[in-house]
Amino acid sequence: MITHIDNLAFAKKNDVIEEVLPITHFVRLAQLLGHEQMDAAASANNTVTYKLLGESKGLAQYYLALEIRAQLTANCQRCLNPAPIEIDLAFHYLLSDVDAQYVEALDEVDLLNIEPLMDVLLLVEDELIAALPIAPTHTDICTLQNNISGDKPNPFAALKNLLKTN
Repeated sequence: MITHIDNLAFAKKNDVIEEVLPITHFVRLAQLLGHEQMDAAASANNTVTYKLLGESKGLAQYYLALEIRAQLTANCQRCLNPAPIEIDLAFHYLLSDVDAQYVEALDEVDLLNIEPLMDVLLLVEDELIAALPIAPTHTDICTLQNNISGDKPNPFAALKNLLKTN
């Protein structure tokens, strides 16, 4: 497992890293998803697959391409049962030591600072955290359906009926 790279040298050599890791390698992500409260079986099925490619192009332009696929589990905000989350991301970073405000045409790429010891797992984790849904829910109907507002009878309507009978 490679955790730190010289990102400029990596891009110059057109290197590639491809790994499949359990969520335990991403502490902040696991905490956000509430994995310390989940059972071991639910947490064990959470994996992150990433591929980092270095690219060198003409005029001393160096890029990193990052693809992330993650199978995660979070507690559904409706029923509080585990809900699967699938994330599929792709990024294209331009390596630069210039401030982003001086670089034109950054619509297609993100700017990434040149670092001799870039933490690859931290980059992957940051992108995953940014992509997480604010309130994860099941994509289909939750098992607990009585929590939707308006489904319960109004208690004041029952009082009104009592007053009418007396």
